[in-house]
Amino acid sequence: MKRMNSLLRKIISLFLVLLSFTLLNAQDFPLEDLKSGDLVFISSKDEMLSGAINRVTQVREHENYDHVALVSLEGIDVHFLHATFKKGSVQQKAEDFLQNYKERRITVYRLRNAQPEIIEDGILEAKKMLGKPYNTTYVLSDSSYYCSDYIERAFRKYKLFDLEPMTFKDPKTGKTDEFWESYYEKQGVPIPEGELGCNPNGLARSQVLRFMGELKH
Repeated sequence: MKRMNSLLRKIISLFLVLLSFTLLNAQDFPLEDLKSGDLVFISSKDEMLSGAINRVTQVREHENYDHVALVSLEGIDVHFLHATFKKGSVQQKAEDFLQNYKERRITVYRLRNAQPEIIEDGILEAKKMLGKPYNTTYVLSDSSYYCSDYIERAFRKYKLFDLEPMTFKDPKTGKTDEFWESYYEKQGVPIPEGELGCNPNGLARSQVLRFMGELKH
């Protein structure tokens, strides 16, 4: 029995290693294969806001995202709808979007079994929110949005993504991340620990999404 358990553990470990290798070395996903409704996730950096977001939200080793955008095909052109820290909610052509993230890994996910009307409605709702400022407090608001909040709201009618209690604590220490302490102190508002929200890593884990590959750019 002990030998069987040991063998089973080895098989499971090997499977997890192979799965991680597959995800980390995914085949390039061509820009021209993108479809309306696809979500693209941007890999995080190690420092500043990007690193702080990932430190308190990353759960899976192969998923380390700090930003997400929605694809909309406009005729033959690929556009990206997303909420950015500097410009708020914007619609960008592919060349501008890819230029902004040229040194980052961009991963493509696709909605599973989504009906065309769900995608159309989601894009329509996202466009209604264009021009709104970025929500720097991450406390849900109808007048400003952060990136994953923007995506969740676009599809809220269909309840595709869940809002979950937010945390700003480093899972390695159990204490509030130093970046977030300073970040909210400068804004003069309390850290919204435990308030409902969402984040790119959480969206990427959703069962309604299917991993497609890394965008070739």
